Amino acid sequence: MCIWITVFRFRRDCRTSVSPCSPSDSGECRRKALTISGSTTVLPIAAAVAEAYMAKNPDIDVKVSGGGSGAGISAIGKGSVDIGMSSRALNTDEKASYSKLIATPVVKMELPSL
Repeated sequence: MCIWITVFRFRRDCRTSVSPCSPSDSGECRRKALTISGSTTVLPIAAAVAEAYMAKNPDIDVKVSGGGSGAGISAIGKGSVDIGMSSRALNTDEKASYSKLIATPVVKMELPSL
């Protein structure tokens, strides 16, 4: 058995970089935002990391949501989130549809057979 935790980003640009801060109507700087979506297996880990990151970077708002690995892959593939989470490898259709994604494995473990 193999356990996967993977995040995906675009090969062609820097989608994982935080959006530039833009002035609001009042002239104050709005919080920067980073959106992450996907695997419900990875969700608790990503949420904890997001909380710790925001505590050290109060000007950045990290929004984490689940929906499943397929939803995360689709969302990053369509550009609607900054980071897509998956607890599995891309399937053949996803590789064809989203060829510009870069997989960044966070964990890949082979578990011994019981």
